[in-house]
Amino acid sequence: MKRANIGASQDHAAETGDDDRPAMRVAVVDDDPFILELVELFINEVSACDVVPFDSPLKALDAIREGTKAFDCLLLDISMPRMDGIELCREIRKVDGYARAPIIMLTAMTERDYVDRAFRAGATDYLTKPIDMLELRARLKSANQIVEALRDAQESVQEKKNDATAFERTAPVLGISGLLDYAALVNYLMQLSRGKLGQVQVAAVALRDADRIVRENDSEVFLALMAEIAQSVSEVFDPLDSVLAYCGGGSFVVMFRDESIRQSAEIEKQVQEVLDRAIAGNRQERLPDVSITISNPINSIAGDANRVRKILDRAIERAHAKAAI
Repeated sequence: MKRANIGASQDHAAETGDDDRPAMRVAVVDDDPFILELVELFINEVSACDVVPFDSPLKALDAIREGTKAFDCLLLDISMPRMDGIELCREIRKVDGYARAPIIMLTAMTERDYVDRAFRAGATDYLTKPIDMLELRARLKSANQIVEALRDAQESVQEKKNDATAFERTAPVLGISGLLDYAALVNYLMQLSRGKLGQVQVAAVALRDADRIVRENDSEVFLALMAEIAQSVSEVFDPLDSVLAYCGGGSFVVMFRDESIRQSAEIEKQVQEVLDRAIAGNRQERLPDVSITISNPINSIAGDANRVRKILDRAIERAHAKAAI
């Protein structure tokens, strides 16, 4: 397929990365050749990305697994034969180097079930058809910001700034059921709001004395602690159909569904008990004993990205205020 480059000029540099770094390499997967070409044209209209189209999810997965040049971002249709986009997303997350790459679902499917399954499979964002050019531009800009943040984090690791990196939101807390990137959780909440797909609650989990703990332990120990906390939170909140995200600074936010507002004391006690057992049983890491606090839930998430972030920040502030007592 001939690649279009309509409008892809220096004007897009601010949205696709600075001039010192390569353009974002984007894979687009859709089994409809017309849609595939149209999406490629649209992307090149609003950005200066290097676009690589695939008309089959299996071809795309083979290229991702075998390719020597990685993709920075991926746009996946959901409804495809043999392997749908949600399953493709799940398989991509298993490939080395793709655990945190931004994946945008591009689909006409707006039902709650598709949204839930997509984000829980590892999607970062969700863009519905027909494609709105302004929305596409905004999603690609957000994806590029994630790519740049991941590059910066990798450079910090290579420069031995591990302790600082472990405290950042981009710290690699991975492999936990229901754990999303923070940006993905924000987008998940926004998509539920856009589609009027029901209310949820959010609460924050904060590590007490996080500053002291990160000073007294190396990054590997701190990240192991974060993984144990995430696993403990996931285990306790799992019956409430939850997902969570690491927010940096030893804090997590949890999104869950429950008909009644639940006070945090009971859940906090349960999470602490699970965490205590996990730390006691982790003889290899020799983790320090720590305690956590959980904010009271905030109900009814709705609005744009700024409002969602403010509500999440409010939950985090409440958890930190409890931790300081």
